[in-house]
Amino acid sequence: MKVDSLVGKGMYLFALKHLLTKTVSVLGKHRWRVIHASDSVSFPTSDDPVICLNYNSEHEYDFKGGWGKKNGNIIMPLSPRLLLITQIGSNMLIKQLDYSERWSKFFRKIIIEHAHRHVYAIELQKGMLAINPRRVDTVLFEREKSIMTGWHEEQMEMEAQLR
Repeated sequence: MKVDSLVGKGMYLFALKHLLTKTVSVLGKHRWRVIHASDSVSFPTSDDPVICLNYNSEHEYDFKGGWGKKNGNIIMPLSPRLLLITQIGSNMLIKQLDYSERWSKFFRKIIIEHAHRHVYAIELQKGMLAINPRRVDTVLFEREKSIMTGWHEEQMEMEAQLR
């Protein structure tokens, strides 16, 4: 038996469709809250906006939380003023988080820290580079640019060969 497979655009689109149609029902099983930023903080977003957080303290946390992790948090910025959050398996108290300058700064920090490469904001995010330093790498940039230049044509050709 021989199996040929292409892990490319087609598989990505299939996985995305599955995620959006089959697993979306899990979202409704959690109690989601909207948190407002304090007046002094605006929430940015990033190229990886859904944050799965294991939180023990403001200095002890990781990004390995999420689905099936008891007391793990799922956090996503909705706008510069609003954040969507849930805690798996418990009813989270929101009063202490809503409009809190301390918690708004913490959420802003983890949004920036969690970003892969890009942070998007409507205003300057002071201290951002201390949280997630900018990396300038000409070799990596040129390599990725050359890969992306012919990516679509390459994917179409490989998919056609499998048919």
